[in-house]
Amino acid sequence: MSYAGIILVIVITAYLIKRNKRQDKPIEPIEPIEPPKPTEPPSLKLPESPKLKDGEIVTVIKDGVELKGKVKIMPAGLQIFDADGNLKLDLTKRLPKVCGTMELKDTGEFCIPDRYVNNKLWYYIVSAPDSKDPQHLSLIRISDDGKSIIWKDISSKASILWGVY
Repeated sequence: MSYAGIILVIVITAYLIKRNKRQDKPIEPIEPIEPPKPTEPPSLKLPESPKLKDGEIVTVIKDGVELKGKVKIMPAGLQIFDADGNLKLDLTKRLPKVCGTMELKDTGEFCIPDRYVNNKLWYYIVSAPDSKDPQHLSLIRISDDGKSIIWKDISSKASILWGVY
């Protein structure tokens, strides 16, 4: 019986080898499928900005009034000058951060959190305050040490946006 098992294994092996030889046909290469080409968006031709040089004299017409000035090329930031050419706001070295909004009424003071004490405080009046006394104006200002916003004599709610830079 053991001979019969060995002969059976040899016959099955021979059959499988013979069958594999029949299937050894050359494999035809499959052509790669090209991905679809992306469609290009319609081209928008934006007008090219004028090429200005630092210090170049320019003329700007605002509200029908012709103003002359000098170009100052800056990589980023904002500078605001008054009518006499004095610098009033310079945000070229630091970017402002909006920290929150507040509703002001009566008289009070808001001290900025400790994490902002090394930065400069700023505020923007979103809705203007009304004064309790028509003879006096309401007061909103930054304290002398620059660490708090102080308001005084506000009759109706005023809202401000505040932050640091």
